[in-house]
Amino acid sequence: VYRERLDAWKNVTRTLEREFDASVPRPVSGQYCGDSVESDRGDQDVVSHLRFLSDGSVRGDGVDGKDGAYTLAGRWSGGRCAWIETYKSFEVVVDGWVKKGGDICIRFCSSRGITGSVDLELLDSIN
Repeated sequence: VYRERLDAWKNVTRTLEREFDASVPRPVSGQYCGDSVESDRGDQDVVSHLRFLSDGSVRGDGVDGKDGAYTLAGRWSGGRCAWIETYKSFEVVVDGWVKKGGDICIRFCSSRGITGSVDLELLDSIN
């Protein structure tokens, strides 16, 4: 499952890079929080610090309640974003959409084969 999701993620990020338009307002950078819903029932709190950069890249870090700290890197374009979270012993591909209110809905798949989703709520913005 993970290999398929990683291949799909690579296609999404190539599309985001091709479609990137610097004149389109970027998503709000800041601290996002939510609760995961996971296929292994390992639901947990998620805190992500996301920086949406003017070149179409997204960078950041975060902490999951059970899995610990991670860094992330990826792409954004318009209302879509995708990144890879890198943990100590595994990685997670993420595909997301920015909602009208600024929150972000993500789907994910880990290299451990766990899938799920999180509604990330913007708590604090940074500019």
